Amino acid sequence: MRPLLPAFLVAACALGTATDAMACRMRVPRADELAQRMIIVATVSHAERVEAPGWNTWRVVAEITPEVERTASRPTFEFTTTLSSDGCGQTPLPSSGERWVLYLAQADTSEILDAFPLDYVKNYDARLADVR
Repeated sequence: MRPLLPAFLVAACALGTATDAMACRMRVPRADELAQRMIIVATVSHAERVEAPGWNTWRVVAEITPEVERTASRPTFEFTTTLSSDGCGQTPLPSSGERWVLYLAQADTSEILDAFPLDYVKNYDARLADVR
C-alpha cells in the first residue's frame, strides 16, 4: 500500500490544480467606471465566436436604437467582448435583436471602451433603470 501513496498524492494535487484552472470567471463591471462613460443602447445584428483560449469571446455587430441615434457618431458598431471564462462552459452567442449597452469614450464617440448585455449591466449602472 505504501508505494501507492506518493502516486495518489501527486494525482490529488494535479486534480486540485486542474479544478482551479477551470473555474468559472465572470466579468463584473465597476459601477464607478461605468458612470463616467457615455452610453449607447444598440441591438445585436450579428455575432460570432473569436478564438481566445480560456475565454468566451465574441465579435458583435450592433445597430443603434432609433431613440439614441442623435448621440452616436455612426449607426453601426462592431466590437469584440469577453464576458466569461471557458470554465463557465461555452456560453451562447448574443442573439440577433438582443440589446446591449456600449460604453464610449467621452472624447471619441466612436471608440467603444466596453460593452455588456442590457439585462446584465442594469444591475451596475443606475442610468439604465428605466431602459427596456
